[in-house]
Amino acid sequence: MKEVLDYVFLENSVRAYIICLGTILLAILFKRYLSRVLSRIIFKIIKSRSWKIDQHSFVELVFQPIQVFLIVSVTMIALDNLKFPAILNVKIYQVEIRDILASIAKGIWVIIFVWLLRRMIDFI
Repeated sequence: MKEVLDYVFLENSVRAYIICLGTILLAILFKRYLSRVLSRIIFKIIKSRSWKIDQHSFVELVFQPIQVFLIVSVTMIALDNLKFPAILNVKIYQVEIRDILASIAKGIWVIIFVWLLRRMIDFI
């Protein structure tokens, strides 16, 4: 079994792929619970600064953006722990594919974060 886990595919061991996939799957399994908890924590922070805020409507409003933000963040962190294979790192117009993918991921993360902030601002 140890030989299978130590087998290297695209410059990463099978163990690294399993850990990465397991982390993402755990985040997907617990996203509803974690999103509700984070929504309530954010509500308590905002409630101390604002007035006449309904907790249920706030949690429902920010629940989906927090879920997506959580999954994207965990996925980015998990995939960052894998080594990008040199065979896939081709240059296009003096820019490597790895840099392009990293920029796309950061852009997606920023868009989701702005979506979350807009939902919170709409509520306030």
